[in-house]
Amino acid sequence: MVHFPSNDVSEEAGVLPRASDIAWRSMQSERVVDIEDDVPSEWIQLEDNFVNVYAVTLSHIVNKGPFIPQARMNDDRIYLTYILSKDVPNRVHLIKFLSSIETQKHLNMSFINVVEVTAFRLEPMDSRSYIVVDGEVVKAKKIQAVTSTLKTAIFAP
Repeated sequence: MVHFPSNDVSEEAGVLPRASDIAWRSMQSERVVDIEDDVPSEWIQLEDNFVNVYAVTLSHIVNKGPFIPQARMNDDRIYLTYILSKDVPNRVHLIKFLSSIETQKHLNMSFINVVEVTAFRLEPMDSRSYIVVDGEVVKAKKIQAVTSTLKTAIFAP
């Protein structure tokens, strides 16, 4: 299950704002929700069978080509990218997705979903699921990330 604020899209010194930056900032809440608290009612909750979830704050996750081309070093947002099991025709498409990241064609695939958020909480619904952060398995039942200008904090109980 993935949760994120429903009104979740920043202008830094020396960086030209994107067209949506002013609107993005006006909709954001500075409130940080404790990971042990219930998810606020105004957050969107996606309860589904996820194949994977990428939460990135930088453009690149590989050496060649950006994963999220519009991401900036000073973003005040997290790019939550996810794949739902029901949207993937077969495993071959997942292999194509992974191999297309370096050529920047992965975002053109119909089963890829990208949402810009300021915070999210990920709670696996099945004990067989696991969470990986930077390639390392995290022994937590849920994880939450909150971003502000130039900072990202990850919390796990």
